[in-house]
Amino acid sequence: MFSKVSTLIIACALLGLFSLTAAKEEATNYPLTPIATPLTTDEIQAALEYLGLKLERFSYEVPYKHSIHFTLQRFVKGKRKDVSGGGTFSLDAGQHSLILFIHQKDDEINFTVQTRNGGGGVRGGVGSVSIKGYHAQSSGPLENAQFIAGKKVPLFVFAGNSQSITGISSNETMDNIVSKYELVVAVTAELEDDRDSTKPRPMYQGK
Repeated sequence: MFSKVSTLIIACALLGLFSLTAAKEEATNYPLTPIATPLTTDEIQAALEYLGLKLERFSYEVPYKHSIHFTLQRFVKGKRKDVSGGGTFSLDAGQHSLILFIHQKDDEINFTVQTRNGGGGVRGGVGSVSIKGYHAQSSGPLENAQFIAGKKVPLFVFAGNSQSITGISSNETMDNIVSKYELVVAVTAELEDDRDSTKPRPMYQGK
């Protein structure tokens, strides 16, 4: 059985708790404290969506100095209309990562690429394209892409229809995607062998 002293202590504790709760309920000022910790994954994703920004990341390794040339290819109703934009990154041998920034604002999409090798990197524009009138949209990276010297490889594809859309599958071929949608925009990358080149090699050269 509890002693009188124990009972008194519990009663005082409960009374203090009730008083604190009542004080909080009657308070008129509620402190707003800044959160100093890093953003969570969900918060970062929400910020990117608000800004209309998507990121796609890729990694690769080439054992010699080389260049990667990026372009935009636009297809309308199954036919290639143009190849535009572009930028060339000159890189040394080794492992590299590529980050593709896709910024959609209103009726336009802008593409930018950043390359990284160890602690350094450089960013450059690839180009932009109008998507006006194509309200049903789907986009994403293509799986199993691999660099082949002298060949344009599609890394990322945007597809649009004026009505409905089924959505791009990452394992679809470019020919299949182009045949299915009214508008297709592909970001392509081409590997160039620079081992025998004696010309100066700026890290990035725009179109």
